[in-house]
Amino acid sequence: MHSDYTSRLAAVVCSSARSLRLKSRSTRSSWLGSIDTASKGARTMAALDSFDTMNDLDKQIERVQQCQHLTELEVQRLCEAAKSILADECNVPNVPAPVTVVGDIHGQFYDLLELFQIGGFAPDTNYLFMGDYVDRGYYSVECVTLVVLLKVRYRNRVTILRGNHESRQITQVYGFYDECLRKVTLSS
Repeated sequence: MHSDYTSRLAAVVCSSARSLRLKSRSTRSSWLGSIDTASKGARTMAALDSFDTMNDLDKQIERVQQCQHLTELEVQRLCEAAKSILADECNVPNVPAPVTVVGDIHGQFYDLLELFQIGGFAPDTNYLFMGDYVDRGYYSVECVTLVVLLKVRYRNRVTILRGNHESRQITQVYGFYDECLRKVTLSS
């Protein structure tokens, strides 16, 4: 009974949040026009079609787990796919239980890999990442890349939220911005 009530409540909150978001988008930006669920789903599928197969994503996940960087084109495609997936998701996500909750990775890539060794790797385990993937540690690029790859590959098993370190101002102060510049310079 309690879980049924919670599911209905989450559905109401999601539909209300989505309709409020759509109303505010259409009043703020008339050029957007009306956005319907079908066009959002098509947008997500188009972004995922930029990957030839899910095998491409699996190969990229393997490379990042070995601390290798993706190419600029791969990162661009990954960001487009993640953006469309996240745009389609509800503001209050329904997270399937059981779930492993992960918070404040802060660029500790090898700790993240250890967490997967202990807790299991997606899709065998549901994950809720609470944000703060970047800054402070030396491997912020690798951490955020792996988490976003997992979200795109296993979108129903991995939930990601934005922490306070996922903002332009904070990343410029605490190191992620500089790490991006340094690693892009090294790879070019």
